[in-house]
Amino acid sequence: MGIVIETREKISYVNIVGDFFIGNVVSFEAMWEKITETRPEIIAVNCRDIVFIDSTALGTLVQFLKFLMNRNIQLVFFDLSIAVDTLFKATRLDKFFKITTREKLELEYK
Repeated sequence: MGIVIETREKISYVNIVGDFFIGNVVSFEAMWEKITETRPEIIAVNCRDIVFIDSTALGTLVQFLKFLMNRNIQLVFFDLSIAVDTLFKATRLDKFFKITTREKLELEYK
């Protein structure tokens, strides 16, 4: 899994590429510590290039959301890959997480 972070104004974009599973949760958690130090208003996770995601990674995303809520930082997922979309719907996390497209994200949070 690769993670690239880019910040534009009040939004920090997290681009995840590859498989997101128990074996790379630690690197995701290190990223979350680093990105929250900058205190963005919104963290937007690009899910377009996530090929596979397991239950441990899903649990990490839920923990990340709770962590951010305590710091008044909004978490948004956008451009879900088929794998992520299918899993979010199967686990009903699509009702729990804010999900959108990049275009709508940029219009809504200008």
